[in-house]
Amino acid sequence: MSPQSIGLKDNRMNLTSRSGSHMVKSRLEALGYHESEIDMVSFYKKFIELADKKGSVYDDDLVSLMESKGPDDMKDAYILDYLNVSSGCKTIPTATARISFGGKNFQEAACGDGAVDAATKAIDRIAGYKITIEDFNLSAVTEGREALGKVKMTARSDSGVFTGFGTSTDIVEASALAYMDIVNKIARLKKFNKKLPSAR
Repeated sequence: MSPQSIGLKDNRMNLTSRSGSHMVKSRLEALGYHESEIDMVSFYKKFIELADKKGSVYDDDLVSLMESKGPDDMKDAYILDYLNVSSGCKTIPTATARISFGGKNFQEAACGDGAVDAATKAIDRIAGYKITIEDFNLSAVTEGREALGKVKMTARSDSGVFTGFGTSTDIVEASALAYMDIVNKIARLKKFNKKLPSAR
């Protein structure tokens, strides 16, 4: 079964804990890994652990699993410690973000076309990556006035196309967390000096 046969435009299929070892191996080979490089028994155990934790596993997750030497390599390098956003009628949306990285705290502020745009620009000033958001989806996880919102965001960088997720009762915070998820995925691939096939 190919991605195109079910209506997908490219090979960025997400895998789950129900994906068999043959499908996972096929995806690794599509990412450029040779059969001799893949210890499928060991890798599949790590894949299932990650799939059970995250739900969906994407190409960048597979590459990170292949390249990682231990659990520390899979940890997030950038942590969002603080986010404050100001926006409203006749007000220029402004965001201030504080992120911890490498044992140090970095803080930046930025203006944007909206609250989410301002937040991502503030994060960009700290992380330093050139990221273009290509798709944004918001869904409700729970019901009621304090409902949790889940943001699924797809973005492109020079390392490829990444999908990030964020959950919060605040839409802007959920969006910022999804963006941070993407930032950390990019950071991991850059640490391993790898790019996805979707990079161009």
